[in-house]
Order: sequence, then structure tokens, then C-alpha cells
Amino acid sequence: MTAYERAKKKCWDAFSLYVRMRDCIKTTGTKHMGRCVTCNNIVPFKGSHAGHFIQGRHNAVLISERGVNLQCARCNITLKGNVLEYRQVMVKRHGEEEVQNMEILAKVTKKIYKHEWNTMRLYYKQEHERMKK
Repeated sequence: MTAYERAKKKCWDAFSLYVRMRDCIKTTGTKHMGRCVTCNNIVPFKGSHAGHFIQGRHNAVLISERGVNLQCARCNITLKGNVLEYRQVMVKRHGEEEVQNMEILAKVTKKIYKHEWNTMRLYYKQEHERMKK
């Protein structure tokens, strides 16, 4: 793994912790349990996933606070994101026009430099730590 790939992975790891903690607090009021965005089941923080509304690991949508939400393993892995239900939730939350904009953005190639991954990682690590208190 290159230094760039390590920076990207570390950023994703910090962002994933942030998203899952954010959604646990938002959906259940606790730091230990959260509600899956697509099936509404309650899952433990440690077993939860940060699932992408738009599939793929493209840089333009990889770190997206609106486009990544807590999902259970069944929806994220077994149902491959449960995309039809996820889209309905996103339209309800953000509106059809914003969802279409997100879908367009997913097709854009975005170059993110190593120092940018590191900056984002530090930000999401700090946010996660702040929420843990």
C-alpha cells in the first residue's frame, strides 16, 4: 500500500467512525446503538457500517456527510446498499433535485491529494472524539 493509499484509508476509517457515531446519536440518542438508514433496524455501533448512498469508492462521493449514513451489515453488504430504499430515504430528506445532483457528482473524477486526506482525517477524528465525550 502506498503512502497515498494509507492516507485515504485512514481518512475513510476516521470518517466512518464519525458517521456512525453521528447517526447513533441522531437516531437513538445514544452512542452505542443506531438506526439503519434503509431498514430502520437498530444495530450496535460496533456492528454498524457507514454505507454510501451512491455506490463506489470514487473520491467525489467517498467522503460525503450527506451521502454516507449508518447502515446495518445486512443492508450494506447482503443487499448491496439496499439502493432503492436508500434513494427513497435520500429524496425524502433532501429532495429529488439534490439527489440528482449527488448522482451527477458521482460521475465526476476528483483528485484529492495526500495532504487533503490527512487534513480530513484529522477533522473527522476530532469530531468523533468530541461526540464521544
